[in-house]
Amino acid sequence: MRFIMNGIVAGVVMAGVFVGGCSSSGGASPSAVVAKFVSAVQEKDFDEAVTYMVPEISEDDEARAKVSSMIASGAAKNGEMSGFQITDETIADSTAEVTVSLTFKNGTTNKESVNLKQIDGKWYVAMQMQ
Repeated sequence: MRFIMNGIVAGVVMAGVFVGGCSSSGGASPSAVVAKFVSAVQEKDFDEAVTYMVPEISEDDEARAKVSSMIASGAAKNGEMSGFQITDETIADSTAEVTVSLTFKNGTTNKESVNLKQIDGKWYVAMQMQ
């Protein structure tokens, strides 16, 4: 299975960060969902992080395993995260873009944009699977 991310979400995966919402823990705002996801990644709880993604991913065992592995690999490559800050949120109808600044213990900082999708009033990371 091959995953293609919308926008800069691909960069977020490589940085070891996915952000979004799931049916059991969806957020009231895109920024709240992003904060929950980034916190899960920072705690190295990659299985929890995947639960914040669109239902097509979070409810499919094979997809969850693949994405969880991608997140763990990205986190290992970039080193341990020491903190993050949500810097911007733009909402347009049922889509949103959240900008997050990630700080790593090696002193580097990455700014990432994450696209989200609202489904039944809850926010999720927007992904396309091919």
